[in-house]
Amino acid sequence: MDQRLILPLLLASWMGCSDSPTNPQPDTSAAGDTASSQRPVAPARLFPDSLASSKAGWDDLRGRLDPGPRGDAWQAESVAERSEQALNYLLRVLLADRADNLKGLVGAKFTGACALVPTEWAAIGPLGDLSVREGIGSGSFGAQEVVGLFRDLIQPWQGTPARLTVHCTATEDLGAAIWRTTLGVRIGGETAAGEMLQRQATVVIQWRVAKRFLLLGIESCRLEEALLKAPIYQEITRASLAGSSLGGPANLFGAVEHTRRMDVQVAASAVALGMHGIGVGDLDGDGLEDLYVARHSGVPNHYLLAKAGGGFRDAPPGHGADLLEDTAGVLICDLDGDGARDLALAVFDEVVVLWNDGQGRFPVYTALECEGGAQVYSIVAGDADGDGDLDLYDTRYHRGDHQASPPLPYHDAHNGAENHFWRNDGQRGFQDQTAQAGFSEGNDRYSLAALWHDLDGDGDLDLYVTNDFGRNNLYRNEGGTFRDVADQAGGLDMAAGMGVSVADVNRDGFSDLYISNMWSAAGSRVTREVRFMQRHPEEVRRMYSHHAAGNTLLLGEGQGKFRDASSAMGLSPGGWSWGSILMDFDNDGWSDAFVPNGFTTMRSDKEAASYFWRVVVESSPAKPPLTSEYQRHWQFLTHLGQVEAWSLAGNEPNYAYWNARGRFVDVSVALGLDHVEDGRSALAVDLDGDGRLDLVTKNRTAPLVRVLRNTHPSAGNFVSIELVGQAPNTEGVGAQVSVRASGHANTRTVHAGEGYLASASKRLHFGLGKAGEIQGVQVRWPDGQVKEYGALPMGQLLRLHQDGRVLESNPKAAKAVTRSKVIPEGLRPVRSRVPLLVTIPWSGWELPRFDGTSIATGSTAGPMAVVAWAGWDDPSRQLLRELGAQGKRLAAGNIHLHPLSLDEPQALDWIQADIKKAGLAEIGGRADTRTRGLLDVLVGLSIGPYESLELPIVVLFDATGRLAVLHLGPDVSAAAVLQDLETMGSETLGRYPTRLGGGQWLRIHPERPLEAIAGYLARNGEAHLANSVASDLDASQATGPQGKD
Repeated sequence: MDQRLILPLLLASWMGCSDSPTNPQPDTSAAGDTASSQRPVAPARLFPDSLASSKAGWDDLRGRLDPGPRGDAWQAESVAERSEQALNYLLRVLLADRADNLKGLVGAKFTGACALVPTEWAAIGPLGDLSVREGIGSGSFGAQEVVGLFRDLIQPWQGTPARLTVHCTATEDLGAAIWRTTLGVRIGGETAAGEMLQRQATVVIQWRVAKRFLLLGIESCRLEEALLKAPIYQEITRASLAGSSLGGPANLFGAVEHTRRMDVQVAASAVALGMHGIGVGDLDGDGLEDLYVARHSGVPNHYLLAKAGGGFRDAPPGHGADLLEDTAGVLICDLDGDGARDLALAVFDEVVVLWNDGQGRFPVYTALECEGGAQVYSIVAGDADGDGDLDLYDTRYHRGDHQASPPLPYHDAHNGAENHFWRNDGQRGFQDQTAQAGFSEGNDRYSLAALWHDLDGDGDLDLYVTNDFGRNNLYRNEGGTFRDVADQAGGLDMAAGMGVSVADVNRDGFSDLYISNMWSAAGSRVTREVRFMQRHPEEVRRMYSHHAAGNTLLLGEGQGKFRDASSAMGLSPGGWSWGSILMDFDNDGWSDAFVPNGFTTMRSDKEAASYFWRVVVESSPAKPPLTSEYQRHWQFLTHLGQVEAWSLAGNEPNYAYWNARGRFVDVSVALGLDHVEDGRSALAVDLDGDGRLDLVTKNRTAPLVRVLRNTHPSAGNFVSIELVGQAPNTEGVGAQVSVRASGHANTRTVHAGEGYLASASKRLHFGLGKAGEIQGVQVRWPDGQVKEYGALPMGQLLRLHQDGRVLESNPKAAKAVTRSKVIPEGLRPVRSRVPLLVTIPWSGWELPRFDGTSIATGSTAGPMAVVAWAGWDDPSRQLLRELGAQGKRLAAGNIHLHPLSLDEPQALDWIQADIKKAGLAEIGGRADTRTRGLLDVLVGLSIGPYESLELPIVVLFDATGRLAVLHLGPDVSAAAVLQDLETMGSETLGRYPTRLGGGQWLRIHPERPLEAIAGYLARNGEAHLANSVASDLDASQATGPQGKD
């Protein structure tokens, strides 16, 4: 939120009308007053709710959140939500073995029920150690047997913490208050027998809809079951990242934990959406693959080097890749042909290329700028023009303010941002050749990901682009210029395109595309309702239904043609999906799928999915112009998430699909991959060289990075191949490698950028199943050369040179990390430490002392910590005691501690006694009205409007009175406060306090609206503070941002 909008809210809270000066007098109660000996009492509210005004004005839309008769009056939606709640309650009660709570479940007009667990099963496979079967419930049972039927469904997990989800996909009004609902039940986890079991049931149930739901019958049930002796994927996150910058609390603070606990200079949407990617590749040339993790503004990107002993460590200081700018997509690739992998990063509206010096350091960079460019998301590289070097393509999403210009129309938006094609001209230079190369056609979408791949088999690279809110692009390469042929090729997939991956999933020799879209139970229901978009033709309504239908599998049919086989092959269901990838879990030679899911999980138990489809999507105009109604619906949706903490497609588990020879089976729970983490990017990489593909995920919620080790006990044989190409394409990007074993050739391509915001390993992994030998390896290099490498050994990583040599038979691999504590799921407390991106000049703030004098910020020899506390608040009293016990450290660091009581004057004796007990008898004071008001304003200028704050509140100033860090709430650590103060030292931090958190501002330096802050302070009687701010404004105008290139 812009601070120019925040200021009136904050200052008006404590200073009356923001433009009229006020001058409240300080309290003059003395320690000896009779009234000063009362016990401290907590007030009803410590500070005003500065978010209150932003919650007003939405009453009409707030009433539509409820689909029931008192709200939006979508009866079918109300029935759907209530049926989900009823079945979820029923199953959870049975899991807890409390069937007595289900009395009155069955209605008087019960019509009968079929079994939920089949007596006859059909096996699906072969799937090795995995047992998968399916069946249909049969028989006819009475009302007295219904509870037993549901107990049969959940019996293997009774008394265990099973994972359970229930969703309603369809409703039908049968009249007389009777409704038919189609419900999906997904349950799984470790059974009492210690096995990993997962069941997916599709149940058709009749209900009598009244004040309470009464079950009238179970019409049908289709059940699928997957069983493994033990989960294949083992959590090794903590052990893998131990000792790195992601090894501690930083990895556990996701988007939710940052909510209103970050500098207001950070774009709230950037953190709330969590669009920050990850890449893997050997950056320091030691033969081990390293990680690069993108972060939001103000937090340095993480550059993690693989350790020979397993796991990762931070790269040595001074590497030059610790950007503080908001970074979305990551690409690891040698772009200048010197043999060292460079970093291409999506930094706001630029592509920033960090050039590797060959030692894993990045001393120089090139920024690719375009006039009026929108924010960059994904970056992919490929030799588009056949000149040997690698060109870049970036994807961009929306133009300007998304709320001011939402997608129009929703199902086929053409008001998105322009993507850019950057032609590599050598010498580390790139030219924007978007129009010249033919990429202007269809370049007005909401693009999120792209993939260079030879989709028509003619030997050159084509480009597939996934777009949200409508049709995708398939740009066919026609001699170095491109034409969008998505419609003719069957590649449009008009949906919510997020990510894209490619493999030959049915092993017919043609490349298939797997596209991450959106599966929504609410969307499936709403878009099929008669009242949904009645003003539009049926054809358009079907397009909206496809938007909620889930992920898309486009099967290649040769010559660049595709057909949609998503439903037939079972790959559609999931959630709000992002960087789905095709990979081989068990080395059987058939590509499986991993699907990261979840949009925005928040702290509230409220879910906005139904409102999103019923109100926001339904109000989309069929064509421009934008209507104020549609725009306002989008704005309220944003408000619900960012202010009132509603989820949107939240709490969705990741999915994993096993390829059962042309049919995909959901085995997410059985494999141990069903984490709920708002997944964004995923990397399949063999971290320990054992021939089994491990997983690294980058998430919106905690943990930000999760590392999972593949422990498959009987995985098939394998070979991994890394190409060494001739300069400038030293990694062989775009090359196709075919490995022939057991009479079948499996082909994979070297990609630079795949999935979503991600850069995958360029070590191609081939599962060989039970093959005893490799019969041959063929490489079609990007320049068209075809080289045969003969019958190579398997069970290892091979490096193949373009000149035909096999360079090494077995390059080194890191040792396996085998033991690690599991990271528990669920949201953590909001983080307590809030470092500022830009310091706030606040010199001369007069803080009252108990003796009637005052002390000003910026007047001490060293840093100052103002600790706002209260005698009625135990955590803040404890913090004072812990700080008071560190007298020697405080003195050694010239640190001034100023306890500032927020108690009423009647409690003065009590609070001074507390101060004395803490060993701080000679310092501190009690905040009068003015001081408390300025504290509220200062905190608000730092973190923005807030609903409430808990004590203690610790604000840290450097020796010149610049506010640099806040520590907020009951989890404040005295050790963390002292560490910050000692790091600050006696020298000024300047405008950008990077000394405290590390990192560097490479391109964009955030600036506070100092002129507006100074003006408001002056108009509210705070001339001295206004002058302090204004003087810093003068200095910034005279010198420009510190450290800028």
